[in-house]
Amino acid sequence: MVRFRFASHFNQQLKASYMGRYELSRIMKQIFIILSILFSSYSNSKEVVIGSDCAYRSDSKVTLIVEPSRDNKYKYIFAQLAQSDRFCLSFIKYENDKISTIQSLELSEHEENQFIGAYLDAIDFPLDDELGHSIKDGERWIIDSSLFQRLNIEISTPNYETKKRGYVALLDFKAYMASHFE
Repeated sequence: MVRFRFASHFNQQLKASYMGRYELSRIMKQIFIILSILFSSYSNSKEVVIGSDCAYRSDSKVTLIVEPSRDNKYKYIFAQLAQSDRFCLSFIKYENDKISTIQSLELSEHEENQFIGAYLDAIDFPLDDELGHSIKDGERWIIDSSLFQRLNIEISTPNYETKKRGYVALLDFKAYMASHFE
């Protein structure tokens, strides 16, 4: 009988120890879930600030990045304003991987429609760019968009054999955006 009591007492201690660890594990899981929810809602925030005058929604934007060299690049961003149904256009210039210029402006409804038309024309090019795959030198252009659906395209030197490769509207699109900041 003594042996049985000892075994029973040992099992109770073991069970209590296991229950304590289980309880601690359950609490840690709850804390982890709460922190995950807090941080995921923080990181999925729809509002991003570009400079002081143009906060925009990250789920409806078009970004065109032009990298003429390794150290310099230009970024044009067309995005819906965070607290409005209006859109803004921003220009960011990087020199030696540091921001050197930021300019933003709110677009009129007419300009928004022009921009969307120019964007749709710009992305209407053939996807079988055989020349672009062989070009490893020159400018790199990246179109990253979430305006209508997710789109990410990288194009190498679109100003080479532009008409043959179908990039005339893409160059016009970049010129249209650049004209707002001259």
